[in-house]
Amino acid sequence: KGTPKEFATLAESQNMVTRSFCGNCGTHLFASNDENAETVGVKVGSLDDPSAFRPRLHIWMKEAQPWHKRSWFTLRFGKNAPVRGTRTDSE
Repeated sequence: KGTPKEFATLAESQNMVTRSFCGNCGTHLFASNDENAETVGVKVGSLDDPSAFRPRLHIWMKEAQPWHKRSWFTLRFGKNAPVRGTRTDSE
């Protein structure tokens, strides 16, 4: 319920990243950044039934724990996924 609280930081890419969370319990809800403003990341922990959705990509795999479940059928990126229409070095 209510309006999420926000915390904004400057990312490694020099884009502003905004993370939204519940001001009462601290649950992470959403994430967005200025460079890709039309896309909002929904945190799986905020969903009532996360099993109803399949991941389309995995980001920040460079920092993933060894026990993190990896799917062979999704795109994987060491850091952030590239913004559509741009080229980045693969990791």
